Amino acid sequence: MKPTLFGESRDMAKRQFMQLLAPNERWSAHPMWYDQRPEPAAYAPFLARYSAVLGVGIVRDGEAPDRNAFVEAAQACDTHLLLDPDIGLGDNVGNEHVTYDEFVRILNSPGRQNRLTLVYDQGYARGQNQAAFRQRVDSKLQRLRRRHVHAVAYLAEPTLKVCFIWASMDAAIFTTATRMMQQETCFPAWRFRGRCARHG
Repeated sequence: MKPTLFGESRDMAKRQFMQLLAPNERWSAHPMWYDQRPEPAAYAPFLARYSAVLGVGIVRDGEAPDRNAFVEAAQACDTHLLLDPDIGLGDNVGNEHVTYDEFVRILNSPGRQNRLTLVYDQGYARGQNQAAFRQRVDSKLQRLRRRHVHAVAYLAEPTLKVCFIWASMDAAIFTTATRMMQQETCFPAWRFRGRCARHG
């Protein structure tokens, strides 16, 4: 997440999503913002403010610029986890994305299999119509299901092509969190895409 974008309404939505999916449970975040990026003076200290606003801890040693260090820090996190790249889940390796392989490696790490991992995702063409946007989101979820990942996307802002994707290797935890959010919010069913993966 870029410090210059911090404070938008989506940051309030991130906090609300975590509280709805796992109320009264601990969350950590990896903002995927690295020390080699300049930190605008008006936003310093960014990480402290980010942690306070979202009500989360920051992943330990998660700001090392090395890509393997990012994955290892996320794998070692023993709480529910928000991954907050600039763009979202995709194929490109870089600060702006979490790749599918990285995401599945994080989900499959021994300490995370019974935890939720939430990704902020806006990696879609702004000019797409809403049907194309839903199709792209469904395609992402299908890729995860083929790897036995339980995943759902919430279409937060279809006009701006923004969604939140949460996933787990534990079907019970994933299902409980998803149903709790649906019941607490009464949001329309069409905004929720995806379901439990089918094993075997």
